[in-house]
Amino acid sequence: MAQVTWSNQSFELASFAAEQFTPEKLLNAGAKLVAAEFTETDGKRPVQAGFFVGRTFVERDAGTGFGVADSGTPDDELYLTAFEVVDANINADVTLLRHGTLIYEDKLPGWSGLSAGDKAAIRAAYQCIAAAA
Repeated sequence: MAQVTWSNQSFELASFAAEQFTPEKLLNAGAKLVAAEFTETDGKRPVQAGFFVGRTFVERDAGTGFGVADSGTPDDELYLTAFEVVDANINADVTLLRHGTLIYEDKLPGWSGLSAGDKAAIRAAYQCIAAAA
């Protein structure tokens, strides 16, 4: 009998996508979020598509999920979320965007407020271009 699973991810193509998110562009290997690290709004912990997440190798080996990334901390794994997570409290499953994917950097959520280190880390991991005006 087939098992039914439920996801609270939105699978619409994100505004920062400069190319289609084909299966080879996605890391969907059971990645989880640490819900408590994301801002609670109206009882939910939404995570936008294009949010910068990370974790250390120690956290990975311990089975800890991804939290809010900060290039100033020793996060070893840094990724962008490919799709919106409606409420990480209910379902912390997340699809991550594989490094090397072409993106519009200036359309990432909160891009203007990211630190220079975070921007540099994103630019090092992804093919970044500016969106056409």
